[in-house]
Amino acid sequence: VTEVTITIMLLANTALLIRGVIDLDSTSLGFNPDDLVAVRFDPVQHVGRAATPPPDADTLVDRIAAVHGVESVAATRTPLPLSAINAVGETYFTTLGLRLLQGREFSRTDRHASVVIVPNAFARRQFPGGAAVGKAIHVGDEKTARQIIGVVSDVMIGAVRRELNPCVYVPYTTTPPERQAALALLVRRAAGANVAGDIRRAVLFINPLQTITSIQVVKDMLAVGAEEVRV
Repeated sequence: VTEVTITIMLLANTALLIRGVIDLDSTSLGFNPDDLVAVRFDPVQHVGRAATPPPDADTLVDRIAAVHGVESVAATRTPLPLSAINAVGETYFTTLGLRLLQGREFSRTDRHASVVIVPNAFARRQFPGGAAVGKAIHVGDEKTARQIIGVVSDVMIGAVRRELNPCVYVPYTTTPPERQAALALLVRRAAGANVAGDIRRAVLFINPLQTITSIQVVKDMLAVGAEEVRV
């Protein structure tokens, strides 16, 4: 198996990755931001408790997938692929709207496996003229190599940064605890559907003490970044 060491810088401030590279009027993002909603949770912010276990991702995904007007939902630690290492769930690429170009997407059997999915630009740069699937790469300072199981279409958010630092996707369950952000969900709703209230009710049904820190329309998030650039 071919192994390639890829050094990936972890950037804490994702706002920096948006600034300077988004122009919603002229740049193709590589996905359709319309009707995408990001739902964020903080396992520490609970009513009446200092800290409780984080919400169970499978329960949340199944419950919110049943909400009227929701077409797809994925657990993730990075709602948008703004980080060098994006920790995502099995239905993330379908929900975001990326195309699978080689191999396969993540499955539940990958939750404790050393696997990785890479974008097309990464595959072309690192493995010119050959298939990336089946190759092994070292992600950052991880001692165990991860096998590439799939290649997906590119996302143009942070395109300038990606020329300097590769972007990869790993199962959200395999990132070390010290690098785990709070659980989030990426939701694709039917066109124009108002799902925020039903999502909140679905979460409260699972755990009345669970706090949702934000529900944001992805296009609005990107528009804010674009306005910051124009200032």
